[in-house]
Amino acid sequence: MGADPPLLLVLAGFSAPYVSDITPNNGPKSGGTTVTIKGTALGLNRVDVVFITVGNVTCNQIFFGGSLELRCVTGASATAGRGPVIVVTTSGGVSTSSAFYTYNEGQDLVVSTPPHPKLNFLSAPPTS
Repeated sequence: MGADPPLLLVLAGFSAPYVSDITPNNGPKSGGTTVTIKGTALGLNRVDVVFITVGNVTCNQIFFGGSLELRCVTGASATAGRGPVIVVTTSGGVSTSSAFYTYNEGQDLVVSTPPHPKLNFLSAPPTS
């Protein structure tokens, strides 16, 4: 017999998050790009989503669109490069991911879709 899975997941019946896609999959290293993350078990509600990293950088804002879709605004990256998209939830833990995001050097303009009006927004706007 193999090792038993963590007891909390068995009792609660929650699956670990899985990230299958991110759109767009690249943007400027200055951040500020609204990205759509798709997958499964991406949280029960906005409060369940602890944080998201895109290309190894924490997102500034998270929009909850259901357990299959999240949106967030990318943070600034110190360097250009590629990294995974990770979602951490209270109910399921740390995601696995087949999606990657690339921060580009010298890309100043990104046109992104604004968050859908039905998505829940529970993050304070950035202060200047």
